[in-house]
Amino acid sequence: MRRNDITFIGVIDRVIKGNDGGYLVIDYKTSKREKKKRTLMDDNQLKGYAWAIHKLYDVPYEKIYCAHYYPVTGNFVAVKFSRFQIDRWKKQQIEKVWRIRKKKKDEFWAQENIFCDWCEYKEACPRFHSEEIVCKRIDEQKELKKQNTQKK
Repeated sequence: MRRNDITFIGVIDRVIKGNDGGYLVIDYKTSKREKKKRTLMDDNQLKGYAWAIHKLYDVPYEKIYCAHYYPVTGNFVAVKFSRFQIDRWKKQQIEKVWRIRKKKKDEFWAQENIFCDWCEYKEACPRFHSEEIVCKRIDEQKELKKQNTQKK
């Protein structure tokens, strides 16, 4: 979905259209720790799903339910967002994207997060290694690339 030259991309686990024309958006969760309704009311992912369903199917927000389903426990936690909540969410997302777009290349610092253990660049990341080691590994990669280019 596009908004203000920004593309929102996501994959919804399941969408069910009800007999009354309403929609139920289900996000399957593998965790045993369930989120409470009040926590889901602040969930940016579900707000994004509600907005997408509203735009794709031209359905009012009051006919869209968004839920987490926990197959491990069999529990289902559903919420409904107002137009005001979604409009505020959209505005915040757009502002966040423009703040990022205005940054200079050297203003992006490495941030440790849950994906670091799977990152192919971890060995050359300043978050995990000294500047000296990072520079050495970058030089090694440049040399490998150079050698591979010469072989072709």
